[in-house]
Amino acid sequence: MIPSKEVLERMSHKELQAFYHSYVNSPQETCSWVERMGLITDGGWEHCDDPRWSCNPDNCLVYSYGIAFDFSYDDDMAKFGCEVHAFDPSMKTQSHLRGTKVHFHNAGVAATDKVLTRMGDKNDQTWQLYSIETQRKLLNHTAAQRRIDVVKMDVEGYELESLSAALDAGMLDDVRQLNFESHVSWHDNDPTREEYLKFLELFRKVYDRGFRIYLTHRNYVYSAFKSSLYLGKKRVKCHEVHTVNINLLHADWAHRLTHRHHRMQQIKKKT
Repeated sequence: MIPSKEVLERMSHKELQAFYHSYVNSPQETCSWVERMGLITDGGWEHCDDPRWSCNPDNCLVYSYGIAFDFSYDDDMAKFGCEVHAFDPSMKTQSHLRGTKVHFHNAGVAATDKVLTRMGDKNDQTWQLYSIETQRKLLNHTAAQRRIDVVKMDVEGYELESLSAALDAGMLDDVRQLNFESHVSWHDNDPTREEYLKFLELFRKVYDRGFRIYLTHRNYVYSAFKSSLYLGKKRVKCHEVHTVNINLLHADWAHRLTHRHHRMQQIKKKT
């Protein structure tokens, strides 16, 4: 577990760096069946199809934040049987229904509802951002109305404020799986002490709400740096973190495990 805020603040810069990278890369739970959804390269994400946390394909709901014109993850989750709501304010595309199960929303996510103006090379862009709480209300997906099975968040740095606010408000308590990028820094040097402290606080909130890391992917391609604190040892500033909510173990997981066994037998026959 992550130490208290008071203990963390007494740690040196080097100690914080060592603890952060050890924590984010250490699995806390197991997933017996991991499926790749979307591209095998950047843009795809893993999905835990373990009977304890898997979606019911007949009534599965996914919130996917951050698209950048790559719907491969969303399309694969739709093929799995899920209703997917994809959000991205940066794409010059109007909200629309993609196929029969993927709903694209020209809006983004933040800690609070706001309109953000982004400076562009030719024209400024205006982005509409909503909190997860507001988005759930607008789509009639409050916890009392419908469970969200999976939240995937890849929003280039907005994860910190968006997730912190949603976790504090209990807006993700009914979510079975939470997948997000952890951008501890955006510059080329060692992340600062303050940056490590902020993200460790986020991971404490994630843990306290019942989410446990089962897999972490290190993004060495776009975010690797040589740490001066560790005499040139290679570190990563961006991690794709995959978690499951241990507070929401399926009550019928034994039945689902039997169903999974039959499914595996069918796959073996086909191959």
